[in-house]
Amino acid sequence: MKKILTLALACSLVVGLFGVLGAETETVTDLYVLEDGSSTGGEAIELELTNTSDEAIEITDLEIQVTIHIDGAPDVVFSRTKLDSKTGDVLFDGEDSITINAKETETIAVLAPGLPDTWRSFDTADHTMKIAAWIQIADVGWHRLENIAEHTITPKDPVNYELSLSTEPSEPGDSIFLRLTNDSGTDVTIYGPAVVQPTGEWSNQDGEQREQFPLIGGESIAISSGETVEIVEIEPGAPQSWRNFYGPKVLNHLQIWVQTDEGLWHSEEICHPIVGEEISETITGWAKFTADNEDGTATITARADHAESRTIVTAECSMIDEYILGEPARGLTKTDFQVLERLPNGGERTIGTVLSVRETEPGLYELTWSHNDGTHEVFVQILDRENEQLAYYLNFDRELYPDEFDYVDPVFETHISTPVRPLVSNLVDGRYQATLEYPSTKLTFSSDNELDADISFRRKGSSDNPNPANAKPAGIYMDINVVRGELNDCEITLEVSYDLDDIPPGMNETQLRLFRFNETKEEWELLPDQEVDTENKVIRVKLTGFSEFGIFEVEAADEEDELAETGTNVYFYILLGLLLVIGGLALLRNRKLA
Repeated sequence: MKKILTLALACSLVVGLFGVLGAETETVTDLYVLEDGSSTGGEAIELELTNTSDEAIEITDLEIQVTIHIDGAPDVVFSRTKLDSKTGDVLFDGEDSITINAKETETIAVLAPGLPDTWRSFDTADHTMKIAAWIQIADVGWHRLENIAEHTITPKDPVNYELSLSTEPSEPGDSIFLRLTNDSGTDVTIYGPAVVQPTGEWSNQDGEQREQFPLIGGESIAISSGETVEIVEIEPGAPQSWRNFYGPKVLNHLQIWVQTDEGLWHSEEICHPIVGEEISETITGWAKFTADNEDGTATITARADHAESRTIVTAECSMIDEYILGEPARGLTKTDFQVLERLPNGGERTIGTVLSVRETEPGLYELTWSHNDGTHEVFVQILDRENEQLAYYLNFDRELYPDEFDYVDPVFETHISTPVRPLVSNLVDGRYQATLEYPSTKLTFSSDNELDADISFRRKGSSDNPNPANAKPAGIYMDINVVRGELNDCEITLEVSYDLDDIPPGMNETQLRLFRFNETKEEWELLPDQEVDTENKVIRVKLTGFSEFGIFEVEAADEEDELAETGTNVYFYILLGLLLVIGGLALLRNRKLA
């Protein structure tokens, strides 16, 4: 009885937990209606909620998600967020919760206009804000309101004071000081914080990076007519931001936004030079598609040379880039190269696998690259092994280096295919022989009958199947299949070439073994009777069928155990046979004596 009560209690707890989770994700489409209207730039937005149900509800929390829509531009969605009273938002009229009676409407939040670096910047452009909301109802849980309120913003013109922004050139590591000159003929007071960004676009919908900075000396600065005042100090920032002041550079299109008594004011664009000279070592070169190897790989040729990069920035905002070509980059391996593709959002990612790299002459390399069949837009990047970071994009097919080192788009087109090849057999010494050869693999066929089959072969750098137990992948895989015909009475020999530069460092080549993936058992199987030819760097094995193949390094003990187990079985059968022979002889002797 006690066990039954315990089980019932556990079930109740599980059901209750799922009920809570359900409340978190429940969607209400008609029960509560979110409404809004329109405003001019700089005005607050009021969100109203109508309770169309038959009972009063108490709302204890509110989160919203905003989508900005501008005609002719893609929508920008801001993540779900809580309202912030520090920016001027007001939730529940300043109370902790609000009660809405049945069939009544209440203002649940006031969204205050903010600075241009937030989605609350209501006067940056003529746009529509689509507002989705999540409300938390007391004793019930969170509900998403699918009915989306739309608020149209008609911006006011920004104020047009005759103020001008300026800076003095700085050196790497120094702060940047922004100054305002008042030529308006009247005194002007500005209020902080100031918003600064180095770009020609100032609407937050463009996703440009902006930063807020306090005004020098306090929350406001009074600037008399004809006076020039330093208003903002920008200290050196993180290396990944536009505020990386630790090397010579030119900050183009620098702008600021500040509040005044009459509204928002923004400056014209200026440039700021961080003057100096910077010299760094880099690698330059080119890459191009050379051949479709027709085995699931492509050959890419790449040229790599050491170079010295020199950047000079002057006080007049001019930037001079110079490159001095050095010696060929020798001794690069496959770990130094990456093949990448560009993403629609402007990023990039590694695709495929670089299987091998051969230096055919000083600084000239042939890459064997494996990926899916088809046409791919790719580019090649060389890694900086010493600093463990990306070093240089190789330009496309630039075999002659111009003096100016003009930039060339690094993206080029590659082609990969896995064609089906027919077996063409010849009668040799009474047997039909056929051979299929690929850049790293050779298949030999021998049969009493004429061979009539089509074979597909694909080389890969990885497998979707988990590694066999106690084995390490060498990064060499193949898919071999018969797509037409049969090879039931055929002797097949598979020879796979390997290179110590292409397998993981530290692998013992004498312990490399070929495995075949058994699709029925869904596991890798070690192929018997293999030969590892370390002199020619080839693994040979007889096959009884095709599937996915992979080369793995096995532990010596595993193979010894397998051989010991096989030997034990043999000894057992030998001993059993001897006992049967002895028993048979004894039986014959007894019959003779009888």
